[in-house]
Amino acid sequence: MINANGKSVTGGRTLAIALGVLLLSCVSAAQARTLSFAMSSPPSETRVNQVWEWWAGQVKEQSAGSLEIKYYWLQSLVKLKDAAGAVSSGIADIAFISPAHSPDKMPLWYLENTRTGSGDQYVVAEALRRVRNEDAPLKEEEKRNNMKYIVHVSNGPQVFLSKDRPYLTPEDFKGDKVRMPGTMAKVAMLADWNVSPVSLPFPDIYSAMERGTVDGAMTYVPLIGPNSQNEVGKYVVEPNLGQNCNVVMMNLNTWNSLDAKQQTLIDGLQDELLVKLARASVEDEAHYRVSLQKDPKYPLEFRKINAQQRAEWAKGLALGADEMVKQMSRWSDHAAAFHKKFRAEIDKVEQEVARDGYPWDKQASQ
Repeated sequence: MINANGKSVTGGRTLAIALGVLLLSCVSAAQARTLSFAMSSPPSETRVNQVWEWWAGQVKEQSAGSLEIKYYWLQSLVKLKDAAGAVSSGIADIAFISPAHSPDKMPLWYLENTRTGSGDQYVVAEALRRVRNEDAPLKEEEKRNNMKYIVHVSNGPQVFLSKDRPYLTPEDFKGDKVRMPGTMAKVAMLADWNVSPVSLPFPDIYSAMERGTVDGAMTYVPLIGPNSQNEVGKYVVEPNLGQNCNVVMMNLNTWNSLDAKQQTLIDGLQDELLVKLARASVEDEAHYRVSLQKDPKYPLEFRKINAQQRAEWAKGLALGADEMVKQMSRWSDHAAAFHKKFRAEIDKVEQEVARDGYPWDKQASQ
């Protein structure tokens, strides 16, 4: 284009447009924010991991790209045992936390572990959701640790993985060294089990069994395959009593730095995320129970136990429930009341599911 003086103005306009586009992209980049999420699990193709990818996608989409989640898998940002402290201090914006590693800081959250009763992942997750919504001391515990609750997920019932023989009853320990989490060491002592409990972070089970540091371990069916634990074990026994929950927390300062729309979208995804994770955990467990037995290289033998053998496990594990409440009462006056409410709600939700099925079953039939 030529102006009144006979000079071209095309170059000037092109430059102005280019500068404008650059400015807009810089503003957009300045507004975009990436939150770190510390994960202890490997980035395997499990249904649970697929749900986490879905959640990250929803956060990015619903925030119009202003907020993104970056996962740090396999403890690459912080160790699982240090995750609670990492969130409290802000080393990680978000982290998958096992309260068993921080009972003095999270005694009420520690009590999401159960030694008896239903181990169904949805039953436990829904029961804990209801209790948490009404429990002021639990929310105060989160705040005291500079944390913002995101969601919780149950790994399902703990199982016994072993190398030399299946642990069909506690008598089968025969002095073995077995990885036992949390208060289980005290349970073994109270129940007079002939076992040497070993305290060991979950991600270290593989290397400990490979080296012979332990002869067996308490683990979870959905996590055996993704963590390659079938390569170092031979037998799996499922007492099917109680379960283990973990919780995902965000640093409270990080949360407070988000704008109102970002906070609303994360809270808005909470219930759907919880149900999706519970369903994924249930389905992962069913999948791995079959695939681990058919693994072409490292198959596992799943040994069923009868009612009498399960009763032997239940007798000792019941002592564990009482001991757990006793220990957590050292750090919280609300421990006993919280545990009682939680167990009652688990029984209630278990009856609901037995009567009506899972929520996704209802959706499929509509």
